[in-house]
Amino acid sequence: MPTFTEFKPATEAEIRKTINGSKSTSCNLDPIPTPVLKSILDTLLPVITSIVNMSFDLAHFPDDFKLAIIIPRLKKLGLDLEVLKHFRPVSNLAFISKIQERIAASRLTQHMVLNNLCEIFQSSYKKFHSTETAFLKVQSDILSALDQNKCVLLVLLDLSAAFDTIDHDILLNRLNSYLGISGKALKWFSTYLKGRKQAVLINDTLSDTLDLQFGVPQGSVLGPLMFIIYMSPLGRTLRSLDISYHCYADDTQLYVTFGVQQSSAAVSKIEVAVRTIKSWMTNNFLCLNDDKMEVLLISSKLNQPKLNVHQIDICGTNIIPALEVRNLGFIFDSVLDCKSQINKVCKIGWLQLRNIGKIRSYLDEKSTKSLIHAFITSRIDIYNSLYLGLPDVQTQRLQILQNAAARMVLRLPKYSHITEILYGLHWLPVKARIKFKTLLFVFKCLHDEAPLYIKELLKVKPNSVRSARSNDKNLLVVPRFRTKTYGERNFKNIAPIMWNSLPTALRLCTNINTFKKELKTFLFEEFYTVNF
Repeated sequence: MPTFTEFKPATEAEIRKTINGSKSTSCNLDPIPTPVLKSILDTLLPVITSIVNMSFDLAHFPDDFKLAIIIPRLKKLGLDLEVLKHFRPVSNLAFISKIQERIAASRLTQHMVLNNLCEIFQSSYKKFHSTETAFLKVQSDILSALDQNKCVLLVLLDLSAAFDTIDHDILLNRLNSYLGISGKALKWFSTYLKGRKQAVLINDTLSDTLDLQFGVPQGSVLGPLMFIIYMSPLGRTLRSLDISYHCYADDTQLYVTFGVQQSSAAVSKIEVAVRTIKSWMTNNFLCLNDDKMEVLLISSKLNQPKLNVHQIDICGTNIIPALEVRNLGFIFDSVLDCKSQINKVCKIGWLQLRNIGKIRSYLDEKSTKSLIHAFITSRIDIYNSLYLGLPDVQTQRLQILQNAAARMVLRLPKYSHITEILYGLHWLPVKARIKFKTLLFVFKCLHDEAPLYIKELLKVKPNSVRSARSNDKNLLVVPRFRTKTYGERNFKNIAPIMWNSLPTALRLCTNINTFKKELKTFLFEEFYTVNF
């Protein structure tokens, strides 16, 4: 196993880059505000660099960096203020302590990446990973099953106070046995975890400090990384059960594919898996949130009446499969047609557009554009790669929302011709935006800027032994699929078709910024040449 025994010292240039790249937020524990620190960084830089390197050299995380100020944040509006679990205990830490953590996190992450020690199907807190890449993988697996006339049973699990119950001794053992961390490095992590304190600040009143025996601070830099390392053995457990899964922080998705006549076996398999997971959680001082467990049965409309799954026993609780579930902000439904998700986007989008309309007369065009992009366009674009291949009637609803937003920017009548308006604003229409996001994912896969689980969905077409016109054109293999409804929508099927249709010069581009610029130009001309 590769070893990691000590931290490489940080240079002043690295510390400067880390500080300038950090947010300028301040904490009550900071002796001076962060913006002031940045303004006199040239003077303080040697001192800060010395503090960081001395901490690594002595294998000691300073005690003054271990105090956290907790400012409770309501998880979402409308929740009962009397219920403590409705608040998120975010830790506010001294700015310099976060710089120390960032350097340590960069060293640890580099060690994990270089030695392939990362959990493949954990998408949180990792470069090139996001909730959208996680959903793209899960959706691809489900669409593949539906294309083969099979069904999918999806179970969503969530943890209660996951960061707060981590056992330090277990975590240190995992750092040593799973990642090969020892010597000064392991001792440094031990002093980082142990001896921490926190106090709660409410309305300028600070509570007494409390010693923390368990957990890692939410709001810290290393805390999330420590959490996913703590959870790493769970992946091995799930693979041994032959269960498909995907994790994002403390949210876990389990899914199993089965034939219409095999529903009982699938239910039994998922029940065993959840019981095993709960047992593992208990042994590791973690707790599943029973209130947030959800089950979704996904199949084609033709197969739905044939299924005989009325309830699932999840650790003694009978859960009835829902018609739709909210999964990390995206709504999955029982036929995977994205109607519920698009309904939600349109509902919120129209509400925000109406609110902007109320103050439009007080705004100039530039300010209106900024509000539209912040509240409307961003909602249309988020997760839009999952809309790939949907019927026009679905994406048209998003297009109508974008059209209304464009008319509001230019203060034009409701029925004014939209093509000229979008052209003048230089906005890509919704279908082109979906295509842009998809092709950008393909580019990232081909240039090692995407998660491995997405890269594995695509395969570069090998050059022919004989001289062929298709050689050295960066083409992708187009897999076979059965149905248009599910097979053609699958990223691994339709993305190669879209990629191969691009001009050769665009496919051979190697710089991502150049590719994005030229791809937008290509899609812009493709759409408006046809429609003018």
